[in-house]
Amino acid sequence: MAMNDRQKIIREISPYMGLASGMIATLVLFGGIGWFIDDSNNSYPLWTAVLSGIGAIVAIINFIRNVLRFSRADEERKIRELEKKKTLQHRGSDAD
Repeated sequence: MAMNDRQKIIREISPYMGLASGMIATLVLFGGIGWFIDDSNNSYPLWTAVLSGIGAIVAIINFIRNVLRFSRADEERKIRELEKKKTLQHRGSDAD
């Protein structure tokens, strides 16, 4: 596989790798806050479970929003590429 192909693949999947990192960070953050509250109040596992659940919901909502945003951006990019090709083809046919 050529270096340009690898760079293109990495460029295409990097936003999704960022999404996975964001989901993990959200879950760890909410779960960690819940654990801290439970540890301070000796109420384990109440707040750990509650905040982990909220963290999971927040992570899923954020994931869906970002995937939709990435999809829209990809569609817009494809439309621009098609318009560019049509423009180039039209210019080429005018030269004939």
